[in-house]
Amino acid sequence: MPRSYSVIRRSSFWSLFTVGDFVSVALITTVAVVGLVIDRSTVEGSMVRVYCVGGEYTFGLGKKDKKSYEGPLGKTIVEPTSHGVRISKSPCNKQICVRQGLIHHEGEMIACIPNKVVVTVIGKSEAYDGLSR
Repeated sequence: MPRSYSVIRRSSFWSLFTVGDFVSVALITTVAVVGLVIDRSTVEGSMVRVYCVGGEYTFGLGKKDKKSYEGPLGKTIVEPTSHGVRISKSPCNKQICVRQGLIHHEGEMIACIPNKVVVTVIGKSEAYDGLSR
């Protein structure tokens, strides 16, 4: 007659893991922290390009005059400052583009999807080559 094992062996929590598990967790954590710390886009842009329904417009980043761009919902106000550029006012509902804040690194962009306005910081060279478009 077989014996029934009603008593479950109690083992410690840490004995369930192997050395490989700890090495994997340490490696993944290290890569994640290094990826967050290193800023790959450290090149400051010098120009701003705005794409909207009315066309494509380019101006210098240092100019401090607000510009208005017409979209399907109304006017979107783009405000360049000495520290970057931002969308200061937009007729869209959620205002995600306004809350994005200042951008100033080459390749960064703010998009107001409902009003079809995109603001991009560009530099001397394009951030992407022809193959990645």
